[in-house]
Amino acid sequence: MGSTPRDRSSSPRLSGPLSLQRLVSRFFPSPASPEASRLLTEKELAEIRVLAARPDAMLPGAVHESRGRLLGERLAAFTGSGLEFAEHRAFQVGDQPRFINWRLYGRTGQLYVRRFQEERREQLFLLVDRRHDMWFGTHRRLKVARAVAQAIYLASLAAHRQLAVGAVMLDQQASWSACRQGPGHMASLLHALNISAQAVDARASTVGLNMVLEQVALRIEPGSVVVLISDFHDLDNESVPLLYALAQQHALVACHVQDVVEYRLPTQGHYYIADETRPNMVHRLDCDDAPERARWQAQLDASNAATREWLEHGGARYLRCLTTDDWQDLPVSGTGR
Repeated sequence: MGSTPRDRSSSPRLSGPLSLQRLVSRFFPSPASPEASRLLTEKELAEIRVLAARPDAMLPGAVHESRGRLLGERLAAFTGSGLEFAEHRAFQVGDQPRFINWRLYGRTGQLYVRRFQEERREQLFLLVDRRHDMWFGTHRRLKVARAVAQAIYLASLAAHRQLAVGAVMLDQQASWSACRQGPGHMASLLHALNISAQAVDARASTVGLNMVLEQVALRIEPGSVVVLISDFHDLDNESVPLLYALAQQHALVACHVQDVVEYRLPTQGHYYIADETRPNMVHRLDCDDAPERARWQAQLDASNAATREWLEHGGARYLRCLTTDDWQDLPVSGTGR
């Protein structure tokens, strides 16, 4: 797997991977209450569905050249149902008569059966982080709403392609939905993703990312498109081999969800930042002080770079999703930013 990614644990973290979460500031209003019934409105959902229905829309794993060989490697339910012909071989006792090539028998007088390449069907599996750290936002929307929008877009896109879709949602616990097709399954899945009442007590979650990554590897068929949608606040060195194991069996994509201030610090204001590496430690950030802001921005950049390095080192294709993105940014055909 190459060299080991650098450790980011030695520098103060702004709650999450060096984020401005849990800051105290008069400049930013409190985020919307998670007790609201839905994260996305019907109008927003309709806009997302329109984007997913575009004929040029593609799943991210389908355009990743180094993973393209893995797509469509799920066994079909019935042998010979729409399979690509591979070769002929001599008939043997126990072969099904329906696969005999009677035209070839007429020419040769010998019985041959058609052999087929095993058909595989693509499927999409989503990991959607809805834990406490995702219920944060300073501009436009919460991180959890951005994550859910991305998940609903990809699920709708897969449904248009007649692909099975499954998911695991990280709330107080991991909620699993097996990969299935059909309008009933999709309606149930999209409702579960969009409802916000589940996350009221998300701060009590004991679900760790690494534990869920281990379970994903055991639960889904090889050859799936696996998309991780999270702020990756608990990503660490132990995550890399788990990601790598997934990437060997699936097309793996990581959507790194961030509030805009977790990507670029504000240009003014005073903030108090929780240090997750040392309990009860709080740092004061003065963004009016250009040198101090530059120092903190450098740490922020280093932490974000470490997150991306860990994900890419584990074989995932990296994509950044900001809370300020327009819905037009939901298609993920790029290689990250």
